[in-house]
Amino acid sequence: MTMNIQFLYENGKGSAVDEYGRPEPMDYIVDEEQFRLETLSSHTQYLDQLHLESEKMIETMQIEELHPLF
Repeated sequence: MTMNIQFLYENGKGSAVDEYGRPEPMDYIVDEEQFRLETLSSHTQYLDQLHLESEKMIETMQIEELHPLF
């Protein structure tokens, strides 16, 4: 994956230009598919999952104490 970095400058007239002095640098077409963002889970879902994983870890530890492998 290649990442392009573009530096923008203020031209002294209140406008942004790119490093070559081209005006309106933000009007370029952006590949929206490449940087598509979506919510994978909410914070509440994350906390619920964290709680479930903690319970599983405690349960696993209790089982291992009853039936040690060695």
